[in-house]
Amino acid sequence: MPEFDNVQWSLENEMLGAKVGSKTPQMLGASPPYKIKPTRVFDEVDRAGVQYYEWPVHMAQKTWVDIEQFIEVFEAAIRSEAERSGKSIDRTMLQRSFQYARVENARVRASS
Repeated sequence: MPEFDNVQWSLENEMLGAKVGSKTPQMLGASPPYKIKPTRVFDEVDRAGVQYYEWPVHMAQKTWVDIEQFIEVFEAAIRSEAERSGKSIDRTMLQRSFQYARVENARVRASS
């Protein structure tokens, strides 16, 4: 049984994965095979001198991603990994990452 599950994503067996072929009205294509190791959810990226969690920023650039579905599973994954590893979630950076991802995903979809 998955630790977390929504229309496009699941978190189970220590793996965050897209459900192949899933589709929502916000997506410009069906989900391909895509997996992210939960140990990578704390990866960071710098954009113009501002730090973000990498995966929401990265996934926002994909037209096949329903960003709200990804945000849900990412939040579940980072909470789970924080509990497992003892790492602390930077809540400010998390919210900033989600906001950036929403804006970026809207831009990407509009330009496609």
